Amino acid sequence: MTFASQLKLLLVTEKYLLARPSIHEALSRAFNVTTLFVEDGWPRRVSEIRHYKEYTAILWFVRYKLLRQAETFDWGDYAGERILYDQDALRFRTSVGFLPPDTNWPGTFKRHGFSLLLATGKRTAEQLQEVGVPAVWWPKAFDPVRLFDLGGPRSGICHFGTLYPSRRAMLHYLQRMGLPIEHLVIPYEDLNQVLNQYSALVVCTLANTSRTLSSRLLNRLHPEWGLRLTSGPEPMLKLFEGAGAGCAVFCDSMPELEDLGLIDGDGIIEWKDFSDLEGKLRYYLDRPETLRRIAARGSLVCRERHTWDARMGQLRDIVLGHT
Repeated sequence: MTFASQLKLLLVTEKYLLARPSIHEALSRAFNVTTLFVEDGWPRRVSEIRHYKEYTAILWFVRYKLLRQAETFDWGDYAGERILYDQDALRFRTSVGFLPPDTNWPGTFKRHGFSLLLATGKRTAEQLQEVGVPAVWWPKAFDPVRLFDLGGPRSGICHFGTLYPSRRAMLHYLQRMGLPIEHLVIPYEDLNQVLNQYSALVVCTLANTSRTLSSRLLNRLHPEWGLRLTSGPEPMLKLFEGAGAGCAVFCDSMPELEDLGLIDGDGIIEWKDFSDLEGKLRYYLDRPETLRRIAARGSLVCRERHTWDARMGQLRDIVLGHT
């Protein structure tokens, strides 16, 4: 990373997005980083940024809803890479919870004059490329200093994350089938300690295409009703966090998992629907040695390939390749 650290990068971001500091810390190890917080004044033109010509790249990491509302950014004579990192670009063609897709996404990207998008989903990157957005797949990752296997005893199944309709339905189904699963609501700083108590983590990224008022009401009253579930849009952060913490991860099936080196039965356990998840949980919980072997393999793959430091190496190559 020595050569990369000579590259100067300006990060335009929100304090809210750096509540988990891992990304910023990894950026600072890989690059000579200056951070500009939009809460201190949203920049409207590059000339407002001191010494802007010295930066090899300017990386924007802000929520899309703010970018969509903002005045068009004026890049002036800036000649470096103009990169947007967006963890929600999946909403271009995918619903999240009951939020519908936002087809205006490519227009917002082009209006602000970015030269490259870092998309956290492979299929999202490919779909955006089809409509003229220069996008590359830059998956999410985790911090191995904060999430790791403590080596203690484990038991039981857990789940964490926002309770989107598909997740509510999944939890309700497993509980109805007599499989106890604990939904965790904990501060991030306690996540590793708590995950290390469990043998298995269930990750559900299934998308729900039912967005009518009646379907919302049905879902609240009966979580398994009124849903039309489709394949998850991309591997989520909790997949890497759970595997990094030593849990055996049960994740709904998606093509990117194999690309990430996480093979069903060898690093991860894939499931297709709630019934399949129930069957696989029962099968593997009865085989604790096999479950521990899969968990160990998943943890190893994530520590070798899916840390934020590894992502910064990829970002370095991206910046140099486009310079």
